Amino acid sequence: MKFDSCYVSYKKETGRLLYWMIQTSNSIIEALDPSKDDCSLKVNLTGQAPVSDLVPMAKLIATHRGDVPSKMLALFHSVIELRTIYCSQFQELASISPSQELLENNSRHKYFIDVLTEVFHVLGGEAWLAEQDEKAAEGDEEVADAEVSATANRFSALNLENESESDTSQGEDNGEADEDASSFATPRQQRKRQNGNRKGKGKGKGKKSKGKKPGRADDQHLGDVPLESYHITEDNELQHYFMAVFSLAKDWMELRSLLQDLWRKVAYRDLNSAMVAALGNIAVAMIKQTEAVIFGDFPGYESLDMMILTFTHGDPEKAASECRFLKDLDDVKGFWEREKMPVDIQEAFLINAYDDLVDFINDFQKTRSGKPTKRMLAQLRGWDPYFDLQTATKKERLKWRRSYTINWLYDLVNAVAGGALHGPSEDGKPYVLEDVDWGAEGPFRLDRRLFGLLDFAVEVTTLAMQKPGTAFRNKITPHLVFHLQCIMDAWTVSRGWAISGIHGHVLGQPASNCVPRRHLDMFLGQGEWKTKGFGFSRGVAALRSLWGSFRHTGQAYEDITTCIGLYEEVSKQFDEALGVSQVARIPAVVPSRFSTTNRNGLWDYSPFLCGAGLAEALELSYRCAMRLWEDFREFLLVVYLHGSMVAQEYLDPPLPLYRQLDTMFRDSFFSAGRPNYDFYKGPERKTHDFRRQERPSRRATSSPRTVDDLLDMFPLQHYKHKSELVLYKRAGWDPDRIPDSDVHHMSALGLIRLSQMSRLYNPATSDWMIAGANLLRSQLPKVAKKESDVVDDAVLKSVRQRVDAMDKNIKEMTILPNGIIAPLSWIIDPSKVVNKDPRMTPEMMLDVIWNDLYSDICCEIKPYSSLNYLWITVNVLKFYDNFEEEARTNGSAAIKAMFDETIEDLSEGRDKRIFVSLFAMTGTDKELMKTVARTSRKNDPGVSHLRYFDEERPEDEERGPVLRREETPCCVM
Repeated sequence: MKFDSCYVSYKKETGRLLYWMIQTSNSIIEALDPSKDDCSLKVNLTGQAPVSDLVPMAKLIATHRGDVPSKMLALFHSVIELRTIYCSQFQELASISPSQELLENNSRHKYFIDVLTEVFHVLGGEAWLAEQDEKAAEGDEEVADAEVSATANRFSALNLENESESDTSQGEDNGEADEDASSFATPRQQRKRQNGNRKGKGKGKGKKSKGKKPGRADDQHLGDVPLESYHITEDNELQHYFMAVFSLAKDWMELRSLLQDLWRKVAYRDLNSAMVAALGNIAVAMIKQTEAVIFGDFPGYESLDMMILTFTHGDPEKAASECRFLKDLDDVKGFWEREKMPVDIQEAFLINAYDDLVDFINDFQKTRSGKPTKRMLAQLRGWDPYFDLQTATKKERLKWRRSYTINWLYDLVNAVAGGALHGPSEDGKPYVLEDVDWGAEGPFRLDRRLFGLLDFAVEVTTLAMQKPGTAFRNKITPHLVFHLQCIMDAWTVSRGWAISGIHGHVLGQPASNCVPRRHLDMFLGQGEWKTKGFGFSRGVAALRSLWGSFRHTGQAYEDITTCIGLYEEVSKQFDEALGVSQVARIPAVVPSRFSTTNRNGLWDYSPFLCGAGLAEALELSYRCAMRLWEDFREFLLVVYLHGSMVAQEYLDPPLPLYRQLDTMFRDSFFSAGRPNYDFYKGPERKTHDFRRQERPSRRATSSPRTVDDLLDMFPLQHYKHKSELVLYKRAGWDPDRIPDSDVHHMSALGLIRLSQMSRLYNPATSDWMIAGANLLRSQLPKVAKKESDVVDDAVLKSVRQRVDAMDKNIKEMTILPNGIIAPLSWIIDPSKVVNKDPRMTPEMMLDVIWNDLYSDICCEIKPYSSLNYLWITVNVLKFYDNFEEEARTNGSAAIKAMFDETIEDLSEGRDKRIFVSLFAMTGTDKELMKTVARTSRKNDPGVSHLRYFDEERPEDEERGPVLRREETPCCVM
């Protein structure tokens, strides 16, 4: 799933325009006769062109080409609009702090826009605009918009491996399609088409070659120049840098606004904090990804410090005091209004958060002792978590938040580096702090790391541990400060204070019942949930005790024992570090900065850390459960036995727990996901053998460092489904790094990827195909088993059937943002060949991902991450004890005899309960089947209390700071 910032979109679209202009003008120049036609332009083989060449190229094309494709004029119009937006921002910047340099830059900026506008008009732009207005007036906006959307798909099809076949198929029997395709073809591709059209013609009908014409380049071509290398030279670099960093800032403003609204729902409505923290991690990864794309063009200018200097022209305080309004930012919908509105520059550009981080690093570097300097102590002393923000001035609120941030960062770094600050290394020598690797590969990898925010903590710790006076501002990236800002916002929103781009500082009553670690305590079984007895650690102990009652021997028994040992290691780490600050556990070493109010303030004053830690814990819990179930035949036997009872109508309806498991793991339980119970052969199952056999143990090829390493040692064969948290965690929280093979095409992410795939017309079949459809092939292997990169209409029909099925079952329907419904309509209705292809914004990306994460954690249909797999396993295994008890109490004499053990049984370690259960599956003993059914009903635990979390509450009457989707704030200052 791809999204582009405004700058990246501008850059790509400009490159595509230049690509078309150079390719088209090259083909015209090559066809001209130098002795008759006078042309000042030469064939361009570099993909680069100065601004001065744009108008001559446009006139050459207009003279010799005739009609210009409508999609190219639409692209010109889009580029001019994007550039005009940035030009207005330069003018705003010049009005804040006028300078000769800015005035000259603005002049060059306007000149460039004027050139693009002239080219647009030369190519027939005015007539095209009139045509679009006429279509819109006739109510045909969809047709007008459709002509823009095909452009990106055309370009994505340029480099298909089966280029010649694609070219040929698009060139035969369809003159219009051939003309459109030729407008985007390289000279080499055009020659291939021409040669292909000559095939089959009679001999002697072609003209003889007259040799090369001067200025032609038949022996050279642009085929080796990638599309992204096309660019216009003589364009000002400062302008491009400002465009890049402003588009990045606009992205984080939108993301910050959305995340603050979600944290408000965590504080006031008990929305699950793990889901919102996961979205926060994804937002940070998106900013990081955009950084990499943008700053590849500006090496050495990647730091937030350089961005702030650019935003404020070197004087942040002056910019903050003089820039009271920003105008005409229509493209920032949902964050800024169209009219004048107050903008807090310090907040919008993360300047306050950046200053707080810089102050912390400077202070920490001075002593590197884990304790603030005396000067800093005087500023931080007396911080009160319950300070009344509603009656405070803006200056007092900022001071309160700064103290919180620096205190929290001290506890964070001390939790990561306390062992190095107050202890020697393995060889007895002090650590060289500036050289220590604080991550999972370093000397402290075996110490309990910080759940949820390790990567962030490592980045901050690395900067803080440099020698005093070491320059570090150039190493503070925008994504690091944005991450810190999100952490700060989660806390301040719970205290009734948020920052809105529209309303400025928004205040409301603090959340009276907000406990940041509420959902974390539910998972661990602590606090008010301790009495329920379903916490993680208790579940591990119960599983160990129950497994000890099974009499088995051999490697299979040892495999399960190893899995339970892995669970115990995870439980130990949770008890020591999940929700517990290391500075709180050992206060004598480095006292917490929050000791006067709550020495565990690192967690208890950070909803973001609690949510992020919980998200990582849920991910580990799920992976441990799938690893356990992979070889846990005793568990699977009960699942099959329940299915057999239902199939023979001994149980009607199915028990809720097993119905839930069947819904979620049918593909893991059964071959091809189709259960077929045969009481004489047993159910059709996935190569599971219930008889214990000796199998070679699996050994690691390298020494494991963490629990993640231990889990990676054992690839799963049956339970391959990954929860959403597992997918994103393994992808570094970057949606683009999730492979298509792991994405279900009916998930929100899958549908978006499907909507963004290129559509290619096949005139031979009069159908449309999808280019690059690995997503579909991985999900529909029986429909499309082709090596090519194009999937035909058979796959599309299957997808349409699934979409129709989703329409029939509203519970399975993924709720998608309105902006992405149109691109999917071509799947449901094949007659809609091309639809509007909206620019995917970061905010839309999070809206999409929200659906999948909410389903994964909060919904009831397939809550992969929120089921309490430990206690589900324990309850399922209790069936064997209850089965034996029921048989001995109410069973016939024959059934009771089945459970009598002999000396041989005990010596061979055979468990009679397993053997009787296996015999029951044959269906030959009806009395035994009735006993199984009675046991199942008595043993059914239900589902609701085997989920970790309560449902979110309806919105309270007490209101917090309202940021989005509401007309008026509680209080605006």
